Formats: sequence, structure tokens, C-alpha cells
Amino acid sequence: MKPSKSLKVKEKSSGMRIDVFLSQELKISRAQVQKYIKSGFIFVDGELAKSSSRTSKGQKIEITIKPENNSDKKLPELNIIYEDDDVLVLNKQSGVVVHGASGVHEPTLADSVVAKYPKIARVGENKMRPGVVHRLDRGASGVIVFAKNKKAFLHLKDQFQSRTAKKIYIVLVHGQMPKNFGTLRVNIARSERTGKMVSRPMSQEGKEAITNYSVTKNYRNYSLLEVHIETGRTHQIRTTMQASGHPIAGDTLYMNRKLKQAEINRPFLHASFLTITLPSGEVKTFSAELPVELKKYLETLT
Repeated sequence: MKPSKSLKVKEKSSGMRIDVFLSQELKISRAQVQKYIKSGFIFVDGELAKSSSRTSKGQKIEITIKPENNSDKKLPELNIIYEDDDVLVLNKQSGVVVHGASGVHEPTLADSVVAKYPKIARVGENKMRPGVVHRLDRGASGVIVFAKNKKAFLHLKDQFQSRTAKKIYIVLVHGQMPKNFGTLRVNIARSERTGKMVSRPMSQEGKEAITNYSVTKNYRNYSLLEVHIETGRTHQIRTTMQASGHPIAGDTLYMNRKLKQAEINRPFLHASFLTITLPSGEVKTFSAELPVELKKYLETLT
């Protein structure tokens, strides 16, 4: 089979486990890479790869994954909160990927947006992320905004980069928070060992992540939080809460195996409010109600 992707190992990546290296390069989970390796889709210098093998400078790694045909797969539903000539604000469902990337073989929210608004396909800096100015994790739900044109894209992008866009999440975490409100400051970087994002003390390497929280309700084994993030790092809330000793309920990636896991099939992470300045100059706040499955889960808690 003809390789769908070919990579050459550079000196800075020499000595890494093959699965960790590919997880970073392909931007998919380490578990998914291991599945590809077991299925015989990955070759190193012409030989079948092994997850535990180490990379070395100059190696040629070929990925021979046959692309799936998405033509018969249903596009994600567009739950429109607001739209005008410049922006499209949606309520994303849990389980939906925002945009395409290496290793993503399913219809995305961006695919649905382009299907309804074909001109958005030309908006942005990356054809895999049409109109996308920020993102939500696959398991998260809630408010997300797309730009409909170049002017709006640059306008919104600047707000997220300058941290003037305000994002508030509803999050359920394990245990009781030490204070009813506070600010968690960490540096976030990708672990070479696991391929996951990790939160580190500010004295260590990584990108600064600032997470503010307030407790809205305490349960016997959980705390319901309102979280405001000042920065927008990958998996920021998930890895920060795990590092604080209070991982998000239902999060199977950033979990504490010593804790009894919540009986919910998604992370309890919902983008409830987003405040932005529209290209017209008007400041607007958009909201998305807590999904039914999360409301029902709260009703089971005491």
C-alpha cells in the first residue's frame, strides 16, 4: 500500500519511543498510534514498527493507513446560537471533533459548517481549520465561534491571542476544592514519555496557563465549578485540574486511577459562556445550556 504519510526523524527527536514520537507528529493519542502499529500500518526503514522501539536520527517512518470514505457518514448537527454576516456561533455536542487533522477520519464540525456555508472553506490560515479561531476538545460541549470571512477571522483571532475573549466553563471535579475560589497557575507542556499534556510548576518548562475557578456547589465526592480560563492551552482545564488533585469527572485521559470513576460516558466539561467583540464593535455574550446528560448526572449526586 502506498504510504499516506512519510516522516524523517530529526536529531532533536532521536531516542524517543516510536509511539510517543508519532503521537506528537500526528496529533493523535498514543493509544491510537499503538493500534495502528499493531494493525501493521506503520513501518520504520521498511520494517514493521514496534511501539517500544526508539527513534534514531535519519530513520524513515511510513504510515500506510487507508483513508476512510466519509461520504456516507452523517455530518455533525449544527446547533446555531447566533449568526450574522461575520460570525457563526454554535453549541457543539460532546463527541464531535472541531476540525480535521492527521489521524482524524470522521466528519467534523468544520465539515458541517463548510457544507452549509461553502465560502468559509477559504477563511483562515489552514485549509483543515476553515473559519476556526479557537477549539473545544472532542469530549467537551458548548459555545464555539467560527469566522465567516477574513476580516472577522483576523478580528476574532486577535481577541483570543490577546486574551480579551472571555470563556467560562461548567466543570465537575472529584473531591472538595481547598477554597471556594482561586487561581491555578501552571506551565503546560507535552510529555515525551506519554504524549499527553502535563501541568508543571511555573519554575519548569512549558507555556503559562492561568485558570480561575469558583465553587458553585459541593457534593459528597465532587465539586461543581465555574471556570474562567485566561489562556487557551491544549487541554488546559483537564490537565490543570488533574495536577491540582481534582480531575474532571468522566475524563478517562486525565484521570486518577485511585479514585472511583464517575459513571458518565464523557468529560463533565461544558463551555457555558463566551464573550467577544463582534467586528461591528458590539460586545456580546453567548451561552449554551448544560446538556441533558450532564443535568441528569448531577441529579444522581448527593
